[in-house]
Amino acid sequence: MALIILDSTKCSLCKKVLKTEDTIVSWSAFLMPDHKFWKYSDSGMHKSCFENWKHKKEFEYLYHYQPNIDFNSSHIKIMIEKYGIPDWLKEIQKFRKNHPKFNP
Repeated sequence: MALIILDSTKCSLCKKVLKTEDTIVSWSAFLMPDHKFWKYSDSGMHKSCFENWKHKKEFEYLYHYQPNIDFNSSHIKIMIEKYGIPDWLKEIQKFRKNHPKFNP
């Protein structure tokens, strides 16, 4: 989850300071540095900025889809074999099954 210091950290969209009285949304780091929206991943923003952002739908889709999680990777397979599939991974599987690829 993004580290936000109120009255110091800037909104990743409008670049104004996120204040104590602001309604804020934040995101965990879920995109790689080569992705066009990487700078918004692991960041905080004013809710109003996010709600009015022209890329809101695509960004939300990517957040739920988690494009960097590969269910065929040995790491994921070993984790599931050892511990079972965690709920957060089930949610990603379900989202991918029920949503076609995003096409802006």
